[in-house]
Amino acid sequence: MFVFRRLRIPAVAGYLVVGVAFGPGALGLVSDGESIEAMAEIGVLFLLFTTGLKFSLEDLVKMRLWVFGAGGLQVLITLVVMAAIGPLLGVSVQVGALFGCLIALSSTSVVAKLLEERGDLSAPHGRYGMSLLLFQDLAVVPMVLLLPLLAGADDTAGAALLGVGETLATLAGIFVAARFVYPWIMDHVVRAQSRELFTLTTVSVALGTAFLVGKAGVSLELGAFLAGIVVSETEYGREILDSVTPLRDVFSSLFFVSIGMLVTPVLWVQEPLLTLGLAVAVMLGKAILIGGLALVFRFSLESALLAGLGLAQLGEFSFILAREAMTYDLLHDEWYQIFLSVTVLSMTLTPLLMLAAPRLARRLQRRGLGRGCLLPEQGVVDACDGLHDHVIIVGFGLQGQSVARVLDQIGVPYVAVEMNPLTVRSMRAKGTRIMFGDAGRDYVLRHARVDQAKVLVSSVPDPARARQVVSEARRLNPDLLIVARARYLGDVEALCDLGADEVLPEEFETAIEMVGLVMETYGVPPRAVEREQGFIRQEHYSLLRSPTFGRRQGPSLRSLLKGADVEEVTLPIGSSAVGRSLRELELRARTGVTILGIERGEHLVSNPSPDEALLAGDVLVLFGTGEGVTKATELLVSTQPAGDR
Repeated sequence: MFVFRRLRIPAVAGYLVVGVAFGPGALGLVSDGESIEAMAEIGVLFLLFTTGLKFSLEDLVKMRLWVFGAGGLQVLITLVVMAAIGPLLGVSVQVGALFGCLIALSSTSVVAKLLEERGDLSAPHGRYGMSLLLFQDLAVVPMVLLLPLLAGADDTAGAALLGVGETLATLAGIFVAARFVYPWIMDHVVRAQSRELFTLTTVSVALGTAFLVGKAGVSLELGAFLAGIVVSETEYGREILDSVTPLRDVFSSLFFVSIGMLVTPVLWVQEPLLTLGLAVAVMLGKAILIGGLALVFRFSLESALLAGLGLAQLGEFSFILAREAMTYDLLHDEWYQIFLSVTVLSMTLTPLLMLAAPRLARRLQRRGLGRGCLLPEQGVVDACDGLHDHVIIVGFGLQGQSVARVLDQIGVPYVAVEMNPLTVRSMRAKGTRIMFGDAGRDYVLRHARVDQAKVLVSSVPDPARARQVVSEARRLNPDLLIVARARYLGDVEALCDLGADEVLPEEFETAIEMVGLVMETYGVPPRAVEREQGFIRQEHYSLLRSPTFGRRQGPSLRSLLKGADVEEVTLPIGSSAVGRSLRELELRARTGVTILGIERGEHLVSNPSPDEALLAGDVLVLFGTGEGVTKATELLVSTQPAGDR
């Protein structure tokens, strides 16, 4: 996997290749396929449960047109076309319909994994793709019930209707339990204040729900996915996602490895035209159909290509359907082996095709294709329509939200890019212009209109991701002002080299705040503290960018003014200084402090004369040592006559 990572090949493709190499059909290093498949099944459940956690019931309601419209058309068209051309392939119409069912299904596990890695679950093509996958998963149940009918078994109509009724009842039970029973259970678990109990309960819910759904005749994977969707509506969604993610990553990798182990790679050598030809034909046909439906539903060309190529493979539910078909003698062993080879090839090629899709879309658009395609949802692109000279805030945690609050006050437009789906969902509900995605990827920054932006603020804490964000942003917009956050001083130089204009290291800012607290503890006036912190920032930020900066010879103005302070004092109405002139006060003789100016209403009296009389409400600008300024302030605000003091 290290080699695949270095070559920037997606992890899913790497797992499949490793499975093929280590499986019984190649090196034969792993022979206990049943154990691997059992662990892989757990991985699929965790993967789909966490995928469901990143959706919401509200999202599903909004996507119902895509789920039942585009999803239903995709499955129906595939089934009808394959049934029609079945006789041309030398098989019956029934077997052709079976092929249609197998080809219509895509891999929820592969697509969900890829979309999550790319940060595209909430992108238009991600939401459209997951909508089609949801319908495909729902269609598995009637497809399984259709197999006896295709095989010519008796009394299948009544069994099919009964099965559909049981499925609908089971799904309704999941929604009710997850909506009302699960929050009640989690409330009691949280009160126990046990992290282990929380994780155990989460795992039990994910696996237990899938098990109960499986007992009712519905696919386990669909149950886990729907349970995740409903649980995401609770206040524990984020914590649950953090608890399950490590387990999911381990077990889901086993799933992809186990899929590769099922293949006999010798078949690719013996029948290259048949296996490779079928794989290309199936993927091309699915990509055209799914991408074409996306254009019909008025998606952009890039979104249509990403969705079409992303769902072009065959899926894990196809394995379930194929095994079931073999029990009815609808699928012979030879066709089953060919089907496995085509499926693994399509799964392996999918990540690579998705990497090439944005570039292909841009080439087609340069040739005038795909113009006029719109995007229907208020998602990534619509959130940025009409933006120019705006600020892109990468990372919408505490720092990002603070920047946004100031921009709102001064009326500067901005768009936030955030990887946390729960933050995106909650902020979008509050009316914040925010999008989900990884700003280290060029197409996300393009959606954020980086070419039209004026400033990019990167507040992400991860050094590697921050470098990627800065590098991509500078490449896409050479004139962009980039302000980046860094955790340590050592990260500053790298970010500046990649194109950041200003880098604010947390480590350095923490030290400055510590200096200020220590100075205040020893009685240093606030203005002196601020001035000293300003000097430190000015010199050290420049030093961080240039090693030779600031090495001055001889005395400086700052060294001559060391120990001096500037303070503003407002004369209260009852002050003994009101009505008296500066000469009468003898402030400099008594305290060593000079009055640099007087702010009176909207006017500023600079370098006032000794005969200038002071008025109530005047703001005096004092200059002197810290001790002298403190003494002068006491004299000016005092209400006692000078003689009494």
